[in-house]
Amino acid sequence: MGRVEDHLGDRLRGRAIPDDLRRLAELELDGVLRGQGSVPPFAEVHVLTPGQLHPLLDPQYQQGEQDPGVIANNRAIDEVLGHMAVVVDGFNGDLFGYWLHPDEPATDRPAIVRLDTEGQFAVLEGETLVEAMIFDWLGYDVDQDYFARVVAFCQRHQIPLTAGSRDELRKPEIVVDPGILHDQLYRRYQPFTTRPPWADTVGAQAAADEHIALVGLRITDAPLRTWLARLGYPDPAATIATLDDGLGEVRLKPVVANADLTLYQDEDHDWWLFSVRFRRPTPQHPLQVPLPYGFSLYDSRHAVHDRFGVPHSSALLLAVDCWQFGPIVAYVRFDKDQGFVTYIEFWPSDVARRS
Repeated sequence: MGRVEDHLGDRLRGRAIPDDLRRLAELELDGVLRGQGSVPPFAEVHVLTPGQLHPLLDPQYQQGEQDPGVIANNRAIDEVLGHMAVVVDGFNGDLFGYWLHPDEPATDRPAIVRLDTEGQFAVLEGETLVEAMIFDWLGYDVDQDYFARVVAFCQRHQIPLTAGSRDELRKPEIVVDPGILHDQLYRRYQPFTTRPPWADTVGAQAAADEHIALVGLRITDAPLRTWLARLGYPDPAATIATLDDGLGEVRLKPVVANADLTLYQDEDHDWWLFSVRFRRPTPQHPLQVPLPYGFSLYDSRHAVHDRFGVPHSSALLLAVDCWQFGPIVAYVRFDKDQGFVTYIEFWPSDVARRS
């Protein structure tokens, strides 16, 4: 055992220490990594020792939290971190490590993963930890003069660095994405989504006006139950029970209509319609269903603006406009070349959309 092996301990779980990590540890032990003359990101990097807790790993960081959503999020983060070889306390308080999920193929170059202080996991581009951290620090608008200083620091201290630009970075191919895994685990630990308090009012309106979006209604509410039966779900509870995997979310794609439905489960275990997306009928999905509020899938962007006025918000580059009808958002995507509606989606404006 050498001094680097002693410094890292079992953090790599028996794997060989990559050359760049070994050099970082040596420079840390020599007082160079964060010493005088260092440059970011290295000046903010600390190679963790055995048993040393990063602030995002420290149980004290999570104590006192009583909110079920926070507790579920912490549990999900902990479980994802169980598949990481955590090695570096990096810049901005972020945590860096190697992705060692058991479903990933054996390799001596596992993907580099970052956990930030917002609790978000990201797989970084780069062949090595050093490359991933450098270009994560630099961002996409790379300051070439500063990058030259970083390269000079690496050359001066024999830190392996082969990528000369972001275009040269390896893009990892992974089987299990840590961000998606975190989201799935969070949903499993906190599967319920509160039904909006205004939903009963919308239900009463929908009973009298078929042009009201049915977002927020329970599958047992008559307007939604009737509409689901028309889409091929005469017993939506049975359909959902078949599809439910404990995450509190089920997505339906009817055979008869070109629509996508997302349903959430609330604390009372009732299922309710969170969102619905409409596209034009096709030979495979021939049923044309009336759209809420008088929208049409055959309008141009100009025609939609004439009908509904100035959008609540717009994304010009993406050709997307949003209108708000009380507590419900209508999200309209247009074809950027022809300018006609691509799809129209409705969801609550005051309920967080799951990724």
